[in-house]
Amino acid sequence: MAVQIYRVVFEEGQLTLRPYHVDLFRKDLTFHRQDALEDFGVSRYRTQVNNTTINMRILHASFLALSVVGFALLWGGMAINGTLDAINTVKAAHKFPDNTPLRNVYTHIPPLDDFLTTLTVFFYNLTNGKNAGPRLLFCDLAIILQVVVLWILAESRRGYNRSRWSIFGDIRTPALWGVMMNALGAAFILPIYCFRHLRNDSSRRDSGLTENEAKALPITILISATFPLMLMLPPILSAATESQQGWIALFQVTPLLFSLVQIINSLAVTSFVKKSDHNSTEKKYLKISYLLAGLIASTAHLSTLSTSVFSTDPTISFASVFLPWHTTVDQSTPTGLVMGAHLFTQFDFLIITITCSVYAYALLEPLMKRERHIALYKQPSIFRDPMVAGMVIAGSAFFLGPAATVSFAFAMREDGVRKVVGKMR
Repeated sequence: MAVQIYRVVFEEGQLTLRPYHVDLFRKDLTFHRQDALEDFGVSRYRTQVNNTTINMRILHASFLALSVVGFALLWGGMAINGTLDAINTVKAAHKFPDNTPLRNVYTHIPPLDDFLTTLTVFFYNLTNGKNAGPRLLFCDLAIILQVVVLWILAESRRGYNRSRWSIFGDIRTPALWGVMMNALGAAFILPIYCFRHLRNDSSRRDSGLTENEAKALPITILISATFPLMLMLPPILSAATESQQGWIALFQVTPLLFSLVQIINSLAVTSFVKKSDHNSTEKKYLKISYLLAGLIASTAHLSTLSTSVFSTDPTISFASVFLPWHTTVDQSTPTGLVMGAHLFTQFDFLIITITCSVYAYALLEPLMKRERHIALYKQPSIFRDPMVAGMVIAGSAFFLGPAATVSFAFAMREDGVRKVVGKMR
């Protein structure tokens, strides 16, 4: 789209009009737009661009602060309130405080078995069905982690430029990010991933997924949504304690299973589904995947939220499920270990929610900026006002859940990326 703009210049003692050509869809859009506006004496545009750049840098840096806070709350909290000592006591005694035996062999590789045993001690009381409130929140978190791996897998295909931040992990290895979140806490790892992703220029490119990979994603997310059943079904089916603990250990590698399922599904699609003639097919299926992930995550969160509010169980309430009111844990009681683990998941969920709210805003900010300055996108009017957009995102994170909010933001952003790339081609 080209428009003709004239600027008034003073030449040879007289005023003349000089044509100025502006192509709104060229890659050097900002240069032309800025010069044209300055020719008319509008210098505010440069100031707005500079302020936006500064604000985005602050926004990106906030993820590192959230990671530090997350680590302090999760691991510093467990060290202070005695939960880490309680876990070590259970490992040394090979049994829980209620005399439930602890399985300590999973792979016959001692260092790995010791690590999996630690995670089993932590997760067992959250999933064994004896503690309804902690189990309810953990179900929500388990779904969130599956959806996060979808984002990482899909976004890893847009390209990757190595930098000094690669010490935090390669963006092309979603399984590694997912396993670290399972093992170390998403409140610690997820902000680092968000920072790394937003700092990567390729995050603004068109999707690098092939058509077959994109078509396989909706199937993969449906399958991965069943992974939390590894933790929830064994107690319901009255499985043996050893079996329950084995499923807990297996759940730690579900991000790797997610990647393997995606590879298998992609190969199956290649063999059985005819390739489309449309170039935009992969974008359509990627958007469907994000919307499907958002639907699954929002359903899980709304279920958790409504149960915590309307449950007739006296041990379940919104405050007891979500809010970390207490910061100390009495480890001398039989419920001390589960209280410490529940406090961990409450802080985990709190930091995840804040992180995802900031992340969703950062993902949509380029669309909001173009909406305000270029009027290129026909987004709803709420995205023209940053304050209103931030309030909508925060409300969505509370009611629909953090994972659903970011998934829907990715779907909207995919439309914007597609339009920009299409105009530049």
